[in-house]
Amino acid sequence: MADEQAKRDRPPWLQFAAIGLVALYALLFVILNTHRAKVSFVFGTTRISVIWVILLSLAVGFVLGVLGTRLNRRRKRRG
Repeated sequence: MADEQAKRDRPPWLQFAAIGLVALYALLFVILNTHRAKVSFVFGTTRISVIWVILLSLAVGFVLGVLGTRLNRRRKRRG
């Protein structure tokens, strides 16, 4: 109930300002990480922008986290 009251008391522009700041940060993050880096994979080497290395790492980490969680749940069910 108090959470609903706090939401009503916030000025409406505050949410838009927060979204704008996050979008600005993301844009600057991409712009500042466009230089190329040499990346060695198990199967080869390539040169790609640092931002792609970061995004690929984020995606792989997310997938491994989801799979790890599912595996842990399955093990607990088998008991």
